[in-house]
Amino acid sequence: MAAGASTRLGQPKQLLNLRGKRLVHQMAEIAITSSGNPIGIVLGAHIERIQPLISDLPIHRIDNYNWATGIVWLSSEQSSYIVG
Repeated sequence: MAAGASTRLGQPKQLLNLRGKRLVHQMAEIAITSSGNPIGIVLGAHIERIQPLISDLPIHRIDNYNWATGIVWLSSEQSSYIVG
């Protein structure tokens, strides 16, 4: 899942419902149950709508305020990796 605006979908994909939960919450729960630690999530577009959905989870939140422009020549998805 990328931290972009989901313009092609017309709504933030992170907020889609999947089996009664928001997609971002489902994906974070899957990451938490994996063997990796620590777990981090990069938020870009729609931070204010997505953050409350994951605030109850033991994950590190990273805000990418450069999501719209990327960093220098990078796409917004690539800038998420650098910020993270």
